[in-house]
Amino acid sequence: MPRRQDTERIFKELEEIREALNDPTIGLGAFHQDQDQLRRKILENVQQGTAGLREENRELRRRQERMLSDLGDTRTAVEALRREITQAWAHTLGVPRPVTPDDRTRIVLPEHEPQLLEAPLVSAVGVRHQWLT
Repeated sequence: MPRRQDTERIFKELEEIREALNDPTIGLGAFHQDQDQLRRKILENVQQGTAGLREENRELRRRQERMLSDLGDTRTAVEALRREITQAWAHTLGVPRPVTPDDRTRIVLPEHEPQLLEAPLVSAVGVRHQWLT
């Protein structure tokens, strides 16, 4: 009859395990509650992180738009300056038509003697540069 005793012992252990699993404080119900709480906390952390990242992305987009706008303004100013320089060179060199920035030709300056200035230049500290007169 040792087998019967073993069987009874096994059934008794199984009943204890079943009771432990059905216990609301330590059983499967408690485990599921803990898992739900952990899942909610993780979901909340992920949502907070996602909201923070979205706000950062919005700020980065605003900065990028400002930078692109500034870059466009700078490009416009550079093109205007190029046109002014081209017109000034054309006027200085006596070129019949102004050279456009799209022309890939080089402007060759003729060699000539520098002309004297009408008035002597004075530096910021008030020293007269003799080599200019």
